[in-house]
Amino acid sequence: MIDEIARKELKIFIENDSQLYSRQHSPILKNLSRKKFNGFYNSVLAEKLMMGLVDNGAKKYSEEFGGNWFEIFNRETRQGVAGDLVADFEAEFNLGRYDAFKQQKFLNSGKPVKVSAFERNGRKIRTHPRRKPRKRN
Repeated sequence: MIDEIARKELKIFIENDSQLYSRQHSPILKNLSRKKFNGFYNSVLAEKLMMGLVDNGAKKYSEEFGGNWFEIFNRETRQGVAGDLVADFEAEFNLGRYDAFKQQKFLNSGKPVKVSAFERNGRKIRTHPRRKPRKRN
């Protein structure tokens, strides 16, 4: 059974904690936006990915305020928070908030452009010359 008060409390805690945001939340959002741009996004897997963030947020909450994290926030409550975070991401993505994460090779046409291994952004990259295979006797 979902505890709505605990759900709101945990969501607010996760969104306002700077360590969780910089170490987990921001990279997860960048990863999900990249997957959405490339066409590989799956909301079920996104919720599963957010569960790691929610679990760590619940553990940090219990360290600060006491109690067992799995008793304060049962599994259904944590899954609800993960679903809320995914819904927030999808709404913000549709508004264009994550366009800055769009990869350079997709900006022009929306289709991937082949980038040479020896040239990036018009500059040639120095590479190690390939060694010739040894002859075996």
